[in-house]
Formats: sequence, structure tokens, C-alpha cells
Amino acid sequence: MKPAPSTANKGIFSSDSFRVGTLSYTRASLVTVMFWMLWADL
Repeated sequence: MKPAPSTANKGIFSSDSFRVGTLSYTRASLVTVMFWMLWADL
């Protein structure tokens, strides 16, 4: 089964927003989340 032509050549980093279930993240919000996760680990 082939993927749809519109999504066949797009990679994971080709869009500015990412969806996980019902949550939606922008690139900036993902950087913020990673920063806070690393900061809490110190």
C-alpha cells in the first residue's frame, strides 16, 4: 500500500506543528518542553 502522494516526500521536520493524540505542539513549544525537562534533571 503506497502513502498518499502529498505526504510521500515529507519528512518529520517538514511542518511547523506536531500532533500527538489531541495535543498540538509548535517547534518553539517543543524546544521549551525539552529545556524544562533538561533543567529539571540538574
